[in-house]
Amino acid sequence: MTKERRYITISGKDSLAMAVVQQVNHPELSYTYLFSDTGAELPETYQWLADIEEKMGWKIERVGRSIEETIRKDGALPSPLRRWCTEKMKIRPMKKFFDSGIAHVYLGIRADEKTRVFPFEKNTRQTQIIRHYPLVDAGIDQRGVWAILDGLQLLPPTFFWQQLWDAVNNRLNRGWSDTLSSTEKHLLFSGRTRSNCYFCFYQRHYEWIWLADTHPELFENAVELENLNGRGFTWIKDKPLTKLIQDRDRIFERRVQEVIEYINNRGAIFTDTEIANTSCGMMCGK
Repeated sequence: MTKERRYITISGKDSLAMAVVQQVNHPELSYTYLFSDTGAELPETYQWLADIEEKMGWKIERVGRSIEETIRKDGALPSPLRRWCTEKMKIRPMKKFFDSGIAHVYLGIRADEKTRVFPFEKNTRQTQIIRHYPLVDAGIDQRGVWAILDGLQLLPPTFFWQQLWDAVNNRLNRGWSDTLSSTEKHLLFSGRTRSNCYFCFYQRHYEWIWLADTHPELFENAVELENLNGRGFTWIKDKPLTKLIQDRDRIFERRVQEVIEYINNRGAIFTDTEIANTSCGMMCGK
């Protein structure tokens, strides 16, 4: 008899909300919960996974390969033009984990982003992959996702940047923070826009500065990986991290001004469209 298994990959806020919705709507089904782990996640992300397991009573399997071991072996960094990390570190191990038979895969695509594409083929040589979109089916958008996780007290790591908060607070009139929603505060004062590898090449400059301020040992490790074998690879095109950090104050000030401009001229809450388009599909920060 053909094996049928159900997999839910948790990598960020949307996939966690999706997992909750699916489990509530269909508690009679048995699910295997997965996290695509490259060994380069931030401590806050690993703690979040532990909190999910404790609160929800789930066991989240870690599936993946060590990206740092691969970099140290091959001496080359991934980049937008050489994006081998997603395929080698995440997709291939996940396909192998699916084994054979029929794999029902539940995806964290929201109702407001129906055009997202899942990175696996529908069928492999041994496995038939059937895709499910619980958030789309339930009409749940980004606001709905935040509401679900806020209600469970399982919001993703804030990566809160105290220095950024203090700098903005010193320049705005009293009471400014009362005008912001909890979601806006979460997004505006985060040192990162995604929960994925701490040396992700898609990071903005201010995110590298936050990493250096908050996790200096990880920043230094990223610098070391740039200098492997003297081949001139850098995480940011044509800008080694040692030069980027020399420009720390200007980069930080630019981020302060961006946040203040948003607060003073708020429209609709910004979405994560750019993040979604530059992350590792369903395997990273989703």
